[in-house]
Amino acid sequence: MRHFLPAAILFCALDCGHAAEKGKALEPAQGQVFYFSRDNPRHATCDVEFRHPSEKMWPCFFYGRPAEGTFEYDPASPKAAFTIVCDRMCQAHGDQRRKIIGELVKPDKPPVVSFVVKGMSAFRKDRVEPPGKGKRTENDAADLDATLDIDGKKQAVQATGFFKYEGEKGADTVSQVRIVATITLKGSDLGLKAEEAQGPISVRIEMLGVTTKEAPPKSKK
Repeated sequence: MRHFLPAAILFCALDCGHAAEKGKALEPAQGQVFYFSRDNPRHATCDVEFRHPSEKMWPCFFYGRPAEGTFEYDPASPKAAFTIVCDRMCQAHGDQRRKIIGELVKPDKPPVVSFVVKGMSAFRKDRVEPPGKGKRTENDAADLDATLDIDGKKQAVQATGFFKYEGEKGADTVSQVRIVATITLKGSDLGLKAEEAQGPISVRIEMLGVTTKEAPPKSKK
């Protein structure tokens, strides 16, 4: 199972954002708006992972881009309304029966996974260790009121979102926000029939918002 390349690793490899100074946490100004735009950045900036808690089945990885929406930073009363669409699947071909939501993968046509955030709570400080990441760190956390849509099958969810602000290399201003949302679902609620897939499923969603809605012009060679 370890030979799979997690979509989050692909996401980090594609993203060009950097913390302004290693070890220094950046914080946006109150009222700063982050855009979730399909046009900026131009590469994939979102991914979704579905995992069996005890890894009795193989995980599933999807990736894509935001569709639309914004997140407005305010420690006491933040505002969020945005959608991401992950319409590509890692290893979408071949026998899917050993994968946690493999039953939902039609021949050569993986499901489209969308995550729609409708609102959020005020921030709190949580000491957490996000799945698949390094050592324990302190993050801004909030509850996300959202809908998870898997090929048209929608579920209202309360996700826990962790927010990290980043800037361009060498800069001391924020240029993007990276959000990691975690959810636990029941496979039976998704209509899964495999015995091992009917219990809890851990879902991890990573997405990127930026301070500039429009992509910069392509450089001329």
